[in-house]
Amino acid sequence: MEPELESRYVHVMRKWYWGLGSVVLCIAAAGLLALVFRASPHKGSLPLLFLVIIAVVTRFGSWPGILGTLGAAAVFALFLFEPVFSLRVSDTAQRGNLVWMALIGIVVSELLGVRPTPHIPGKDSLGVHIPARILGKGAAHDVS
Repeated sequence: MEPELESRYVHVMRKWYWGLGSVVLCIAAAGLLALVFRASPHKGSLPLLFLVIIAVVTRFGSWPGILGTLGAAAVFALFLFEPVFSLRVSDTAQRGNLVWMALIGIVVSELLGVRPTPHIPGKDSLGVHIPARILGKGAAHDVS
């Protein structure tokens, strides 16, 4: 494979790896908060997780924030709320809080997510330069 093409694909894969790593970070933060607040009466402090999700969204985009939010909600349902080790939440107030947390996390992810860059002639969607020999000699590819 030519070096220009290889560097383009490596860049895309690196972006996916960072995105998936940030989803794991959100889920790990939710697990840590679930362990800390499991026996605590201060479960109202759990929206601290939104700080992690906002940091992920502003750096890596909306899809890692959405997946991280859904993963965090699943971790909270599994390990924090009764019955433990089940996605079912028996207390209606806690279930409502969990649903609102997930909904707000998804909305925040969509609103604050990184937007794609505009098209630049001679470059792909990630801003990587495409050599003229790949584009061809015609100007049909340089439509603005």
